[in-house]
Amino acid sequence: EAGFSTGACRVVPGCRERGWEGGRLVVAEAVGREPCGGGALSEVEAHSLRSAVEDLYRRRLPGLSVIQESQGGGRHDFLVDRLMRAPGAVTCVLQSGVTQLRAYADDGDEANVAGAVTLREQQRAVNRGGAEERYAELLACAVEKRHARRGIGRLLVAWAKLHAAAEGLRFLLVSASTDVVEYWRGLGFDHPPARLRQVCHELKLEFDDSEVLHLQLPSAGGGALEAELGEAIARLRARPVGGQKRSRGS
Repeated sequence: EAGFSTGACRVVPGCRERGWEGGRLVVAEAVGREPCGGGALSEVEAHSLRSAVEDLYRRRLPGLSVIQESQGGGRHDFLVDRLMRAPGAVTCVLQSGVTQLRAYADDGDEANVAGAVTLREQQRAVNRGGAEERYAELLACAVEKRHARRGIGRLLVAWAKLHAAAEGLRFLLVSASTDVVEYWRGLGFDHPPARLRQVCHELKLEFDDSEVLHLQLPSAGGGALEAELGEAIARLRARPVGGQKRSRGS
């Protein structure tokens, strides 16, 4: 299957002196999408993660919890139906306290989600007459309040960038709320090129009071992105709970 290698995991070592108990980065598949790449997530774990991420988004990003009327007369939940369960959607998650690649969670176990970012993969012509391109739209990013100001948002975006580039995606777009545009600029996002005007316009229409930003992904080799992920992990482990620098989501 093309797309993100869902089920991929990586352990983030703990640092007790700084109050970080360790954790695990995971790429969780969307509902109805089969995991690929021989991932470490069981069906129970995947379901638990999806539920915990939905709860996190509803608490930290309440503006996404909107019930919309469809043209056919039905209703849908914007967060679940348009974001988390959208075709091509994947969610990158950081779990705290889970320090094994295969945790073998039982039904009812806590997912311990410290933060999450959800992306929607697209494959389409970005302008009239152009060839199809593969890219991803970053739709939501949130961090648990008790884990805020530790660089978890930066870590999750680095994890997402690494996997997006490895799967051959060309760029990322984020529809950032106007009060956090500078945060996303600090992660390397900037004004999109003119050729992406149409897809950026369509993404912007989905979110109120937002600005669409763009990040080009490297076409070959993941050395720089691996280094970026390593730096983000080191920053998380070095920063004490309640650090001064604030990490802000979309």
